[in-house]
Amino acid sequence: MNKLLYYAWPYRLLYLNNTFSVYFDGRIVAAIISPSKGRWPVNVTINKKMYSFSKNGLWNKLIEINDTNTKELIGKIKMPFFSTVIPSIKLSMNNGDNFTWVAENFFSLRWKWKKDGKDEIEAIDSLIERPNCGIIRIITINGYKETTDLLIATGFFLSLLRRSKLSIGTLGLKRNMLPASFWHI
Repeated sequence: MNKLLYYAWPYRLLYLNNTFSVYFDGRIVAAIISPSKGRWPVNVTINKKMYSFSKNGLWNKLIEINDTNTKELIGKIKMPFFSTVIPSIKLSMNNGDNFTWVAENFFSLRWKWKKDGKDEIEAIDSLIERPNCGIIRIITINGYKETTDLLIATGFFLSLLRRSKLSIGTLGLKRNMLPASFWHI
């Protein structure tokens, strides 16, 4: 019989110079580097390992995740055509694992990764405490894995991407419309 393990950390997202930094317990674990003017690819650094999130073409709804050092394809994110109104997105990893990212509310302030219908990772923003802060909870049978960090960073990437689309670019990955002093965190 396998025993479920739960890990939970407070997280914080900080935005500076086109980079969203993800902190757990005050320790940086990932950086999502958005290119200027909302262009692709988006680079993500996780524990000193660099990934590239890219899509080709304006209407392409497939985002590829590549390891920038080895050029190896890690996974593919299939965005639904109406991704702003459909709250679930599919991720197929090259190792055969399939995950579903589910937004639990309108601006994706609460989201989950599911595998085979079971919760794997959950993030909950705490708007009462401070914007862009909350708790990340990891539910696993086999313990913390390397792919867990990639799922967490990808989850925040999808949350920020969805927020930017829903707010017509004033939130999320496209913050160049307002002065930096507005986005204090």
